[in-house]
Amino acid sequence: MSSQRKKAIADLEARLDIVSDPIDRADIMGEMSELLLGIDPDRSIALCREAVALIRADKASDSTNGTQQSLAFKQVNSLLRNLPKVVLYLTGGGVEFISSNVENVIGYSVEEITEDRDFFPKIIHDDDLKDTLQTHLDWRNSGAEGHVEIEFRVRCKDGSTIWLLDRMRVEFRMQDGRRSYIGAMIDITERKNIEADRENLITELKEALTKIKTLKGLIPICANCKKIRDDKGFWNRLESYFSKHSETTFTHGICPDCKDKLYPELKRG
Repeated sequence: MSSQRKKAIADLEARLDIVSDPIDRADIMGEMSELLLGIDPDRSIALCREAVALIRADKASDSTNGTQQSLAFKQVNSLLRNLPKVVLYLTGGGVEFISSNVENVIGYSVEEITEDRDFFPKIIHDDDLKDTLQTHLDWRNSGAEGHVEIEFRVRCKDGSTIWLLDRMRVEFRMQDGRRSYIGAMIDITERKNIEADRENLITELKEALTKIKTLKGLIPICANCKKIRDDKGFWNRLESYFSKHSETTFTHGICPDCKDKLYPELKRG
């Protein structure tokens, strides 16, 4: 990290210590998140989450504050456009929010997603749907402590398939028992492709190793007939033994000495 960027982050952190207004703090966090993007992505995402949570907590009943909150959401959306692979969302508690850059990730607009509460289950890959829903259900039924994290595939609007990492936690719990959740979905397709390539390479290497049979250690061989004793105590012809324990293939011929012995009429002059 450059010294100039370090100073900028330090200045923003100092401003956070003295600023109390939630919207102003969210704006500062947004600036910090941009500076940290590509250097410390986990902290960058965490700051985005905290900024959205501050705005969510600052929700007011009168129109003036509501307008201020609407402007703040726009500011957060502007920030998130610089995080093209990260989508933030809020759900539950009477508010549904998803950052507008979701359209850049999966192709669907905010309106298409928020108008149908069952939208996401419809685009999750069939092979991942059951486990994804069950994981979230188990987490919620167990008290929704900490956070839940799951990876799954989704079908984008253009027909392609990408991998998402979904991290969700409870933002706050209401008196009537309902919960409000905040989360981030991260496009991890590139990482999953690298992992798949690595697994394919490992598989290929394993298959290659099973085909490569090597001869190691001392090989007991008869001093007279040249048969070789295997690890089960059986004596095998030399070519048979080597064929079983290596990739060697034998062809047969006759050496000059054996030729003279077996076919003396063809003996060399």
